[in-house]
Amino acid sequence: MKKLKPYYVITEACPNHDYEDYCHASTVKIKPLRYGVTSFKEASEICRNFIGENDLGSGNWCGGEILDENKKVIALVSYNGRVWLSDKDTDWRNRREINRDTGELI
Repeated sequence: MKKLKPYYVITEACPNHDYEDYCHASTVKIKPLRYGVTSFKEASEICRNFIGENDLGSGNWCGGEILDENKKVIALVSYNGRVWLSDKDTDWRNRREINRDTGELI
C-alpha cells in the first residue's frame, strides 16, 4: 500500500437545494473538518463514515479534498468512497481514479 506523507482529508456537508426547505437534506450544513491521513484508503474510510454518521445524500457531500503539506489539493474522495487524482477545477470526466488500497492510478 502506498503511504502518504502526513496529508489531510476534508469532510464537509452542504444543503441540497433540490429538496424542500423543511427536510434534513435541504438544511444540513457541517463546516469543514480536517483529519490527518497516511493513505488513500484511510481518507476514503473517514469520508464514508462521515457521510453515514450524518445521513448525507450525494447532493450534501461537498468535502473529500485530500491536501498535501502545502495545503494543495492532490486528490478527491467522491461520495461513494472512490478516490480521484486532481482537484475540483478539473472536469470530472477527465479525472483519473486512484486505487485506494494501493495508491496506484487505475
